[in-house]
This record gives sequence, structure tokens and C-alpha cells, in this order.
Amino acid sequence: MRLEKIENIEVTRSYTQKVNMGNYQSQDFFSSYKAIVKGGATEEEIQTISDDLAEKAEEDVLSKIDPSKVVSRRQSMAELRAKIVKQEKEIEKLTEQVSKISPF
Repeated sequence: MRLEKIENIEVTRSYTQKVNMGNYQSQDFFSSYKAIVKGGATEEEIQTISDDLAEKAEEDVLSKIDPSKVVSRRQSMAELRAKIVKQEKEIEKLTEQVSKISPF
């Protein structure tokens, strides 16, 4: 998509979830966010904004249904990255130890 000629880009993301309340009743939860992005933004920047809006809409809905289950994806991803880095360091240490013991 050629973005350089577009003055403004409207990005809208929403999230909805239907919850069964029992006795054949359900309740819909909905949230929507919109951002106006000025021309000149890259596709990556627009995608980041879109992802942020989607995450916020989902968090809003989930917080209405059960606030204890709301976990930011960013927080979760940061925690996973930290674990991966820690594991990579442990693997490096073990590899060094093995290389000192093993002639191969």
C-alpha cells in the first residue's frame, strides 16, 4: 500500500465477547477505539497503533467480565522474553562447562 500520498489514516479496532449468563440469557460486552494517524507514518507504525488499540479494547471488555483475568499482552511478552534471555544465558554457561569436560 502506498502511504506517502495519504493525509490521514483512520485506524479503528474493536473487541466483543458474548457471555452466557445461564437460563438462556447472554450478555454482550463491546469496546472500540479509533486513532487518526497523520500521513507519513510507516506501515510498521500503523500496525503498532492498530495492535495497541486492539489490546486496549480487549482489556476493557475483559476487565468488565472478570478483572482478575486481565493480563496485558505486552507484560506477558516482556516476561516471556526475560525468561528466554535467562534460559539462553544458562545454556551458554552449561555449554561452556560441557566444553571444558568433553574433548568434542
